Amino acid sequence: MAYRDISFRQFSDLDILVHPNDYLKTMHFFLEKGYRLKAKYSWECSLIDANYGVCVDLHRGITPKKISGFP
Repeated sequence: MAYRDISFRQFSDLDILVHPNDYLKTMHFFLEKGYRLKAKYSWECSLIDANYGVCVDLHRGITPKKISGFP
């Protein structure tokens, strides 16, 4: 809404939220398609396509259960 036209918005990656039960299966799908693991955290992993530089952040939750400084 801030841009009024989505074509004005620049993206650096694609964030995908999947059910926790499908997280590993989805991650392996991307790995089988030629993506490589860039980073892995408890709530997400970042994958990158070596041919085109496309980055995908695969999330199994919106935020980690515990963020530093918060209960």
